Amino acid sequence: MILSFWIVTIHSYFFKNKYSLKMHFDQKMFHVPTFMLISFFFFYHHLSNRDSHKIKRRFKRLLIPYFTWSFVYLLINNIILKVFGIKYFERLISFKDFFFQILLCNIYYSNFWYINVLLFLSLLFSIIAYIAKNNFLFFIQLIGYMTYLLHYSSIYNIFRKHNLFNRFCLSLLLEIQITPVAVIGLTFGYFNLIYYINKCSFRILIFCILFLFCLVKFNIFQNHDGFLYQNVELNTLGAINLFIIFSSLNFESVKNKKLLSFIKLISSNTGGIYYIHSFIRGYLKYFIKSIKYGTFRGTIILYIISHFICFFGSKIFSKNSLKFLFI
Repeated sequence: MILSFWIVTIHSYFFKNKYSLKMHFDQKMFHVPTFMLISFFFFYHHLSNRDSHKIKRRFKRLLIPYFTWSFVYLLINNIILKVFGIKYFERLISFKDFFFQILLCNIYYSNFWYINVLLFLSLLFSIIAYIAKNNFLFFIQLIGYMTYLLHYSSIYNIFRKHNLFNRFCLSLLLEIQITPVAVIGLTFGYFNLIYYINKCSFRILIFCILFLFCLVKFNIFQNHDGFLYQNVELNTLGAINLFIIFSSLNFESVKNKKLLSFIKLISSNTGGIYYIHSFIRGYLKYFIKSIKYGTFRGTIILYIISHFICFFGSKIFSKNSLKFLFI
């Protein structure tokens, strides 16, 4: 829920000054790397067991919102633009745009770059797992190391020198920058890190909170060239600390059923909120001033509305695969 709200804040809260929350959220881009680490942490055992059912389900869960929302947004944009003259994408979207949106993920709805990278890495790692079998993690770790080196090579300068910052190259740069944290997620899955965290959770929790404070408070790492997530070390360490901190929390000890229900409620449907919040904002800004002007109050309202839409959507379609649009 915290990471999901973090993303909504970055996309909809526009107030900036020296002390603002927006400034910290923009500079410390831990949210997406943490999602990536968590995703591949839980994916490791499916790969190691070559569990084809669970692997297929992962692709189904990602592909359904990736294709469906891209097409739904095309239809809604075109219909509302023609009927009311209100536009979200600034123009009518063609089926050619839809094709390249699916291919490159950033033609008219750039938020889906994360799903695009997640799908690509899931496919790549699955192929390696079936080919290399017992040694698959070693080869994936080599890929993680090479992408880390590639990020600090001259590739960015080459793109900039030859004016190659088209949509394909931006997608490629994002994959290069995100791959190392995905590989770390798989590695943590191999060691079953949560098991060891639970053995000394309090001490680890205190240490990681202190270390996370240092990452947020001080500019420990030098910024490098890149796109969005160029500070690989900072974002990776931030993701690791957030992962460990919340893995250290012993929710099993909570006996209050109402509190557990509340935690379950606010932590559900975060995928759906990510899928729809920017598009919802594009139309709500015409009716809600706080959303239009990008205030923090407007961000909270946007998050709550998005959550309610996803909550009811997941209940309505709970019996079929369209539930993946909202969960």
